[in-house]
Amino acid sequence: MGCFNQTCAVSHMPIVAGDQVACFLLADAKREGTDFEGFVGSGAVWQTLSLPFFGVYDDYGSVKDVEEGTGGPINRAVLGKTAAEILKQARETRKPPRLNLRGYWGETDLRLMMVHSQVWQLLTSECRTPRGDEIITHDEEGRMLEFLDFVRKQSEEYARKMLPEGTRFRPFDQAHEALHTWKLDKKNKGISVPYVARFFEPMGESGGIHPVLRMGAKAAINKMLEGTHPCTVSVMEALESCLYTQVFDTNMANLRRMWAPQPGLGSQDTSYEMHKTLSGWVTYKCAVARVHEEFDDMVEAGPEA
Repeated sequence: MGCFNQTCAVSHMPIVAGDQVACFLLADAKREGTDFEGFVGSGAVWQTLSLPFFGVYDDYGSVKDVEEGTGGPINRAVLGKTAAEILKQARETRKPPRLNLRGYWGETDLRLMMVHSQVWQLLTSECRTPRGDEIITHDEEGRMLEFLDFVRKQSEEYARKMLPEGTRFRPFDQAHEALHTWKLDKKNKGISVPYVARFFEPMGESGGIHPVLRMGAKAAINKMLEGTHPCTVSVMEALESCLYTQVFDTNMANLRRMWAPQPGLGSQDTSYEMHKTLSGWVTYKCAVARVHEEFDDMVEAGPEA
C-alpha cells in the first residue's frame, strides 16, 4: 500500500514515521446498536481488549520497536500472544488478526488504535470522574497495595463463607466487589475507594474497556498471586497499567472521544492547516465557556461577593 500517516485517536493530529506512540488492540463491543441522537458511551462500538503497549510508528500503518509495558503479562493472558506477535501476524497475512473470545463475544477481528505518547502521558496524569471527583494518578499509585490487601482479605472471607471446604483460595477473586464493600469496612469510613478498583468492575464508568480484558486481568493477577513465590512488584506493575488505562478511559469519555481505529487517508499539510483553524475556534469557545462559568459563580455567590 505504500507509506502513509496514521491518526492520533485523541488529538486527531497526524502520526508520522518515527513518532512515539501508545497503542491498543480493539475488539467489537458487541452492543446492539447505539442511540440515534448520539447519547452513546466512548466504547459503544469498539472497546480496548489490551492494556497499552508502546512503539514507534513505522510509516506503514503499524509500529516497530514494540515495548510490551507493565501490562504485558495481562495482555499475553488475554490475547494468548504478545502484542508484538499479533502485529507481526497482521503484517505477514495482511489481514486483521482474529481472536476467539468465546461465550457471548465469539470471534472478533482486532484493530489497532494509536495515540501520541505525549497525549497518553497528559491523559493519564489525572482525571475527573462523572461525579466530579478529582483523581491524581500519582496519589492513586500509592494506594494500590492498600487495594490489594483489601481484596485479599475480602476474597478470603468470601471463600470461607461461600465455597466448599478445600476449594482453592484465589486471592484476587473479589476485586470487582471492592466498590460495593469498601465502605462496609469501618476503617474505610469516609475514605474513597482506590480508583484502580474501577478497572475490575464488569462495566466501567465510560465503557471503553472490554469486559474480557477486565475479567482476564483479574484472572492473570490471581495467577501471579497464586505462585509459590508471588512477586508483589510484578503485581503492582500490572495494577499500575490497569490504573493508567482506567484514567485514560475516563478522560476519553470526558473529551467525547470514541475508542475506534482511525483513518489513515488524507493530506498531512491540509490537515495541519485545518487543525490551526479549528484550534482557534476551540480556544475561543473555551474562553466563552470560562466567562459563563465565572459569571454563574458570581451570581451564585450573591451581593456579598
